[in-house]
Amino acid sequence: MAFLLDTHIFLWAAYRPERLNGDVRSLLEDTSQRLFVSAITVAELMIKQSIGKLRMDDTPYDLREQLQLLPLDLTWRHSARLASIPVLHRDPFDRLLISQAAEDDMTLVTDDDAILEYPDVRLMSNH
Repeated sequence: MAFLLDTHIFLWAAYRPERLNGDVRSLLEDTSQRLFVSAITVAELMIKQSIGKLRMDDTPYDLREQLQLLPLDLTWRHSARLASIPVLHRDPFDRLLISQAAEDDMTLVTDDDAILEYPDVRLMSNH
């Protein structure tokens, strides 16, 4: 099975692992699992950093390496899948991550209540 980390889960795994529940921590420690971080997450982090909403001591690349995560690029298929994703909230980064998870048959790991309302995508809650 493949798992895609939501942006905040990626940051918490790197900087605040105590915010992750036991299931998510176990998942991150299980070397047999395929864990991904998206280029969408990198874009979101770089935008937030450039406008002063986030300060990071490491690059997303360094964090991905440290956490031993696989990269996931944004493809045309992911973008086209957005047409079938219901608009339950308007965060474009979240909608793209949901689209990627749905298109690539991944489980999206999140703590975001709005994302947890989406049908037709496998989700893992950090609650």
